[in-house]
Amino acid sequence: MRAAVEGLMERLRLPVNARKTSCEWVPEEPVEFLAYRVGRNYRRTTGEPYLGTRPGAGSVRSICRRTSELTQARRGLLDESEIVTRLNLAMQGWAN
Repeated sequence: MRAAVEGLMERLRLPVNARKTSCEWVPEEPVEFLAYRVGRNYRRTTGEPYLGTRPGAGSVRSICRRTSELTQARRGLLDESEIVTRLNLAMQGWAN
């Protein structure tokens, strides 16, 4: 698998970082990639498993921290529309 990926990356003229590269069995072992966790997820309605992505733990902590910062009591003197505008900018991409 590694040789195939390295061959593909070589054709694309992209480097492969040997320290960060590993081969994983995705359904059994979730992988963190570009702030996303790729692995087995479960449907909310049926509980059926599927292979998919979701935000990584660090990304979730980051957006929670940012939301808390934007809604602190010290920002209470700001106009509500200004607070909502700032929250909307911070939340872009998280509503999917």
